[in-house]
Formats: sequence, structure tokens, C-alpha cells
Amino acid sequence: MGIVGEERMLVDGELVGARSGATFETANPATEEVLGVVADGGPEDLDRAVGAARRAFDTTGWSTDTALRVRCLRQLADAFDRHLDELRDLTVAEVGSSVMFTRTAGLDEPVATLGGSPTSPRATSG
Repeated sequence: MGIVGEERMLVDGELVGARSGATFETANPATEEVLGVVADGGPEDLDRAVGAARRAFDTTGWSTDTALRVRCLRQLADAFDRHLDELRDLTVAEVGSSVMFTRTAGLDEPVATLGGSPTSPRATSG
């Protein structure tokens, strides 16, 4: 297997394959090296994901509990931070991006913004 290690999608709190069972290879555009195999979600998968999001918004504290949303987004930003070098390598390989671009708008700045500060050291380090 390539550097992409998970072929399932996260839908309604579960890792699931595409309902159709379809997958596709994602490849490095420069070398054609297969980076991994991922689920090829279709309309029914989209409907399931949108339905799950709507349910979470309507029936949980997600839409009203600002502290919960902030905590979740910070956890996500921390996870991105812990795996920033891996994400950088994957972005370069899958998108064909330059490493320099990932150090700005291509990766570091969005991750820093997710953590709450577009001028955080995450955006300018490395």
C-alpha cells in the first residue's frame, strides 16, 4: 500500500466504505506512483453524510455549544500539527504542490487558522 493508509470515509461517526463498494487509486501526478486506494463515494454516500450532519446539527449540542465546537476544532488543529510533516509530504505527492507552497497557503496557514490564529507560529515555522 502507498502512503495513504485509510481507504474508508468517515460518515456519521463511522469509518465506512462506499455503499457501492467502489474504490479508486490516488496517484502522484508526476510519477504515477499509487499513493493509496480510497473509497469512491457516490450520491448515496453523499446523502448519508449530509443527513448525518443535519441530524448532528439538529439533535446535538453542535449548533448551540460554542465551547464544544471550539474544543473540537482545536483538537483537529492539534492533530494536523502532530502530522504536519506527513501531510506536507502527502500534499506534495498527491497535488504536485511545491514544498514552499505547503509552508504558506497550501497547508500551514489553513492549519494555523483552524487553530484560531492565522498568524500563529504554525503558519510561519519550519
